[in-house]
Amino acid sequence: MAGTVLAPGIWWNKHSADGRNVNQLTPQDETDMGASGSFYDVQVRVERV
Repeated sequence: MAGTVLAPGIWWNKHSADGRNVNQLTPQDETDMGASGSFYDVQVRVERV
């Protein structure tokens, strides 16, 4: 779908070549409803390199 980015985030950091993965983008903040995790919700900007 246009405007959507998909990146598998099931890998541990130690399994990535540089020790990081897409999970680094997920904020550690708690939600305002129930103080639960805010998983799967992050805004990104994609640029051609």
